[in-house]
Parts: sequence; C-alpha cells; structure tokens
Amino acid sequence: MGRRLADILSSTRRKLFTGRDKELQLFSSLILQPELSTYLLYVYGPGGQGKTTLVKEFTEICQQSGIGYLKLDGREISASPQDFIKALRTGLGAEGDLFNVLQGKQSRFVLLVDTYELLNPIDDWLRQEFLPQMPDNVLTILSGRIAPSRNWTLDAAWQQLMKVLQIRNFSPLETRNYLEKRGIPESDFTNILEFTHGHPLALSVVADMYDQYPGKQFNPAESRDIIKTLLENFVQKVPSPAHRSALEICAMVNITTESLLQQVMELEDASELFTWLQDLSFTDSNMMGLYPHDLAREAIVSDLMWRNPDWNKALHKKIRRYYIQKLDHAASGQQRILLYQLSYLHRHHAAVRNYLEWQEGSSNWIDGCKESDIPLMAAMVEKHEGRESANHFAFWIKHPASFVWVFRNATNACSGFILRININEIDKDENIPDAAVVRIREYARQHFSLRKDDVFTVFRYWMAEDSYQQVSRLQSSVFLTAVQYYLSTPGLAVHLLGCAKPAYWKQLLNYADLHHVPELDFTNSQSDFGFYMHDWRKVPPAAWLELLGQREVGETANNKQAENPLQIVVLSEDEFASSVYTALKDYHSDKKLLKNPLLRSRFVVNAADNNTDPQILLAALKDCLIDATDKIKESPRDEKLHRVMFRTFFNPVGSQEQAADFLNIPFSTYRRYLRKAVNKITDTLWTLETER
Repeated sequence: MGRRLADILSSTRRKLFTGRDKELQLFSSLILQPELSTYLLYVYGPGGQGKTTLVKEFTEICQQSGIGYLKLDGREISASPQDFIKALRTGLGAEGDLFNVLQGKQSRFVLLVDTYELLNPIDDWLRQEFLPQMPDNVLTILSGRIAPSRNWTLDAAWQQLMKVLQIRNFSPLETRNYLEKRGIPESDFTNILEFTHGHPLALSVVADMYDQYPGKQFNPAESRDIIKTLLENFVQKVPSPAHRSALEICAMVNITTESLLQQVMELEDASELFTWLQDLSFTDSNMMGLYPHDLAREAIVSDLMWRNPDWNKALHKKIRRYYIQKLDHAASGQQRILLYQLSYLHRHHAAVRNYLEWQEGSSNWIDGCKESDIPLMAAMVEKHEGRESANHFAFWIKHPASFVWVFRNATNACSGFILRININEIDKDENIPDAAVVRIREYARQHFSLRKDDVFTVFRYWMAEDSYQQVSRLQSSVFLTAVQYYLSTPGLAVHLLGCAKPAYWKQLLNYADLHHVPELDFTNSQSDFGFYMHDWRKVPPAAWLELLGQREVGETANNKQAENPLQIVVLSEDEFASSVYTALKDYHSDKKLLKNPLLRSRFVVNAADNNTDPQILLAALKDCLIDATDKIKESPRDEKLHRVMFRTFFNPVGSQEQAADFLNIPFSTYRRYLRKAVNKITDTLWTLETER
C-alpha cells in the first residue's frame, strides 16, 4: 500500500530539519527511559530561535517511537486553570478524572505546551497544583520565551525532577548544514553566516528568498537589524503584487484566515495565497488561523508604512470594514474577539500604543460578582482610593442601578473589577451619599437633555488589585469590556468613564472621542479624579468606529472630534415637540427654518447623508416633514387629519379659522384634528430621532 501524504510531509520536514542535535538527543533519552526520572523539560529562548519548530520535531520523535502525545499552544488557551484543563480534555477526548485518563495511557505519554509565555499567569498553579497530580508516566514540555521563574529554581524537589533547555543561535556547523539542506550555493555561505550569525529565523528568510529567486546571489548591505533588512528585501521580491498584499495583510492583522484574505482582497478564491503564506518559514498557525513571527510582523508593517502609506491606509480601511461587518452579527464571546482584532490595528498609533497591553491572551477572565468578592473589592478601593471612596463603594455595590464585572485570576480570586451605574435607573428623589454622582446628575440635568428611554451610564470604579489603573493586561481588558458595553447596549445615550489622574489618560481617551468634563473633577484622599464623556446620540457607534478608523491611519488631525463641523443638537422630548410645531408653522420661510434646531437633529442629518450644506439640510428637513405627514393618510380613518395638515401648513388657505371654514368643519373639531395630527407627526419624527 502507498504511503499517505501526511507521512511524506513528515519525512520531508525531517530531512529539512537541521541542528539542535543535543536538544533532540536529550528529548529522546528522556522519553525512552524505562522509568522517567525527569518529568518536566522547560525549553526557553528569545523569539526567532525555532522553539516551535523544535517542539514539532519532538512530536515527530514521539510518533516514530510509538509514544502518545498531545500538543497545546498558549495562543489558543486563555490563561486560566479552567481553560487549560478544558483544552487538555478536548485534546485527549477525555471524560471523567483527567489524571486517571492520562495514567490509563500506554507506558509513556508526552504533554507539550508551546508559546508558554502566554500562560505565565497560571505558572504557579501549574507548578503547585496541576503538575504534582500528573501520573508518573507523563513527561511535560513547557516551551516559551521566558526563563523559568525563581519559584521553579528555588524548589529543591523540582530541581531534581526537571531539566532546563535554553535555545540559542545555530553554531557555524549547524548553519552550514541548514544552508546545504535548503540548497543554498556554498559560495554564499560565508556572507550569510556573517550576516545572520546563525539566527534561525534570519536563516529561514534568506533560504525563502533563494526559493523564490533561484540563482540569486546573497550580498546584503551592512545592517544592524538583520530580520528587518531581510524581510524588507523579501517583500520587494515576492511572486506578484497579490502575494505582497496577502503578506502585508497577514502582518497587519492579529490572525489571518482564508476568508479574511478573500474578502479584504475581493477575490473569489484566496486558497492559493493562503497556502503560500502558510508555507513561509516565518509564519505559523493555530486553530484560529495564520500569524507571522513577531519580528517578521513588525518589519513588514514598518516597511509598508514607509514605502506606501496610501496603500497602508487603504488596507487598514478594508480590514476594518471586514471586522465591523462581522461585529454586527457576532455573539458576545465572538464580539469580544473581534473587538480585540479591531483594537490590534491601532497598536502603532502614538496616541494608543503606550496605553494598552498588546500581548495576546488574558491572565484574567470575566465573571459576575459573588458575595464573597465584595470584601476583596472593598479592600481594593480603600487601598487605592481611601476610606471615603470605600464607603461610597459599599453604597453602590448593593444598589439596584449598579452592575459589576469581576476579573478572576488563576485561583478564581477577584483580581480586579468594574462597577458601572445606570444613572437613569436612580429615583430622582433618592438621597445619594456619593458627592461625585450627585454632581454628575446635576450636570446631566443641565447639559445632556436626556430623554425618557435614554440610558446614561457612569463607570464609577475600575481597578486591578495590584496595579490599580496603571497600564496592564487587566486595564486593557477593562477598556475592551467598556467598548463591548458601548456597542451592545440599546438606548445608550451618554456614558462617563471615571479615572484617577485624568490628565494622564487624556491622549488615549481623546483619541477614542471621550472628552474631559472638568466641572466633575474632584480629589479623594489618594489622587485627583475626573470623568471623560461620550455622547452616543451625537456620534453613534457606527460613526464612532469610522472615526477611530480614520484616526488609526492618521486621517484626522490632533485627535480632535470628527472633521465634520456640524454638531448634532440633542433635544429633550418637549423641546423636540416644540421645534416640530415651529418647523411646521415656518415651512414656507427658509430663513426661519434655517434657525430651527431640528436642522441639526439626528434624523435630519441622517436624511441628508451627513452633508453639512445648510441648503441640503433644509431640503432634508422639509422632506421629513412631508413624509411624516403623508404617513398619516396611510390609514383611511386619518385622511381627515391629513387634509387639516395640508391646508394649515403646506398649502394654507389663511388663518386657522379660514382653514376650518374651507374644510367645512367646526373650529373646535378642526383644532382637535390639528392637535392630533401634529402629535402623530411628532411621534413619527421622534422615533426617527431616537432609533439607534
């Protein structure tokens, strides 16, 4: 019987694999012992050293030796004990006691965990709780960029049961062997060795260039940045412009899928390009898709931003639209992933990059609040904001208008939280002990013109237990949670985000179109405190995402609000009704209508397709009034109301008394019909104004 393609691929990889003889010999000796004496092999080294390739080679050895194994990747697992165990169960197809299942395997089993640095938050849990329960037939491999912590090295027992393997550049002999296997001319070996110093990723990029352009002689210019120089050269010499675009997209986005390439590049079939990317030596894959090595990613993006900034902007726009379209129909969990992918596009902007933690994965997960969390959260507030703030927290944590998201760590403990308050759910006569919220309510009454069904949210507390509001992975997760709330909350009109040291956050929050409200600043016992505000009636979610997309590629200046000089006017329901009646009376006076606040209301601006020309807005307002009036006569019973409106405002016959005479109805009936018709028109326009 012929061999399977998987066997041929495996054999080819083995032939191309070079170097790491000592590492492979060590691994083979460990798994082939009659009884294990080492239960953990900890592999570490900087990016680009070939750790993932080495782990794959370990799995090949397992296969050839008939030893069972399971490979997990930290990129695919949230850093929590629950998700780690879930991934292990899924990989093993295990039910019941996980450790009994492992013990029931054949005499030897290998668990390999790649990209382990992303699971660092559960490192102590793995060392203290998980691994000690492993049966003695299992060898565990942890492979990542970070050396083992002092907790490993100070534990005398673990020192006896583990080995540490640091991955370094290839030796000159290993480099030559690799170049020979890749078919590189021997005459170029010296130049390549001097240029790459045996760096595995650099060598693989050089070899890829030779594969793309056989016969090319390697003669690099001097450079302090090996990877950057190689990749810039590689990008210039890819097979076609489509291949170059695919590579640039792969570098821009966090994870590349075939469907993303297909839609962003507007292709019927992107499978060939996706396969080409997959075959590059500096890309890897996980269950979500492809991703380039970090060094490769940044080199390609930097080259594109310098070489063709207009195309860089165009690609960003296409990618952003792809994510936003998917966002509209995503479930909660998928929505959060898409929001991370969107935020990832902003990572190079000066206003953003220093305020968010871009490392993929999360050391915490979001949960609801439990009674046992409350003392821990109260202690956090007192620690970071003082006793008075803790007293206010004690009031809000029990209040029905409040909601809390809790961020849990590897031990299920509360390591941070967000507390938001829906101000619109507080009784207007309720006595509030929190002076900051009292000021917010008064400010809102004077400035926000909130409507009956408007949601007004204040993020009153947010913090991490250890780092408070400093930039961290938890702080970044807090901001992502807030954005998810903005985009998924029906009727959200205004929100305020409270923060300590408000001046520090100004650059980032102004970039996100949140604006400081200095009237609400106060000082607690620990720090200055302030609030940033966004009015979602003036800049709704779709416009907000578009605005951020423009800022992402530098299309708006100085982080100011959108270039559109027209500011939406937000009217209370009573003010709106009064303005509608005034607009009807002034229908034939363009001069008066141009002063009507409805001209800058949401429904008129939408009808004018966001055009700022006053004459276009005027025409849009008139059209809306006519359309709302015509809607009345859709009901035969209301035909008489339509006639009253028509002869009073649109084709008047004189005074209201003359209109009643013309329509041959009593004046009292005429007034009743008119009032009813105006109310119907107002309701129709109010629905247009408030729908989101």
